[in-house]
This record gives sequence, structure tokens and C-alpha cells, in this order.
Amino acid sequence: MQLQESEGQNVDIVEKCWYCKRNLADNKYLNIEEVSRNWLEITGLPKIKHQKTRKYTSKRCKNCFYIHKKVDKIFIATFTISFLCLIIYFLEYWHSYSFEFLVLPIIFFIVFMPIAHILIEIYFAKKYNTKPKCARIG
Repeated sequence: MQLQESEGQNVDIVEKCWYCKRNLADNKYLNIEEVSRNWLEITGLPKIKHQKTRKYTSKRCKNCFYIHKKVDKIFIATFTISFLCLIIYFLEYWHSYSFEFLVLPIIFFIVFMPIAHILIEIYFAKKYNTKPKCARIG
């Protein structure tokens, strides 16, 4: 969304924050995400590998920057606590259970962490009436 104010020859373009649409965006808090997608296409004998990289830039305000920073800190704390619980579980039960009981917590950890990160982002986005950081990618 761009607001244009023209007075004579001076034209100033002021952009609002992409996440909250309330405050003015600041280039100091620019969010740049790079997404790379790979896929394989089999056509006849040669296999063709495609790679597509896109850069997403979204301007955000100071408030949204600090909200996203808070979400990242909470996720790092959640990750650390979960990892420590996993280590304690292994140290406690590594000798008494079979291999399957040791692999299941690792699989749970690998699946749980991305889901937890998205849920934390969505919770804070709804709490502060803004969009989550992961909403721009896709």
C-alpha cells in the first residue's frame, strides 16, 4: 500500500508496514527472506533438475520488528528446553529400552519444532493484531 502526497514537484512515497498496515514502514527494519525450491523432472532419458530462488522483501515498522524478535526469542527458549529434555530422556533411558523407543523422541522433536514455531508466530500475530513473519513466504 502506497500513500502518495504530491505538492507541486515534490512527490513523496510513504509505505505502510506490510504486517500491521497501521504504522509507517522503516527501511531500517526491512525483512528479507530467501526461499529456494528444487524439483526433479524426468523426461525421457535425461533428468532435468530445476531450481528456483525467490527473494521476498517486506517493509515493517519498529513495533512489528520487536514482535518478531520476541517470537524468535521464545522459539529459541522452547527449542533449548525441548532439546535439554530430550538429552535428559536419553541419559535416563538409553540402557533400558530398545532402539525404537530412542528414535521416537527424535522424530517427535524434528516434527514438533517447526509446528511449534508456526503456532507461536500465529499466537503473537493474533495477540498484537498483525501478520506472522511466515505469512510473506509462499
